[in-house]
Amino acid sequence: MEPGRASLCKWSDAPINPALRYLKARFPDVAAWQISAVGKKDYASSDGIRVAPARTFLNRLR
Repeated sequence: MEPGRASLCKWSDAPINPALRYLKARFPDVAAWQISAVGKKDYASSDGIRVAPARTFLNRLR
């Protein structure tokens, strides 16, 4: 069974967590997000992990 989404939450902008990189490498078709409560960075990494503020992530859940 493969997960549907992998997300990791941080308080502020931070480098992508190694555990999230591991999950994305193990399950390349899964959407992987690192979200931050007060961070401002919004980008997709070269390995397909989306980094974004929590508001951006939560708006996509509607």
